[in-house]
Formats: sequence, C-alpha cells, structure tokens
Amino acid sequence: MASPTMKRTALLLALVLSTAAHAQQWTQEPGFTSLFNGKELGR
Repeated sequence: MASPTMKRTALLLALVLSTAAHAQQWTQEPGFTSLFNGKELGR
C-alpha cells in the first residue's frame, strides 16, 4: 500500500499538470480590456 506522502505527492503532481494544460489553452475573449497598465504595480 502506498504511503500517505506518496499519495499527496501524486495528487499534487496531477493537479499541477492539469492546471498547466488548462493554462496553455486559455485565450482572451473578444473585447477583453486589461485593467493593468504595466506601470502602477508597485504602489
């Protein structure tokens, strides 16, 4: 039987891989306007 640490590691790996695969498929919707102008992040 697998240890609890191994189960958690496998679950975390599956979550990271599925998130990365979803992020690669993301595209902006038509008409999307970014509110971040690239200048005022450090205020």
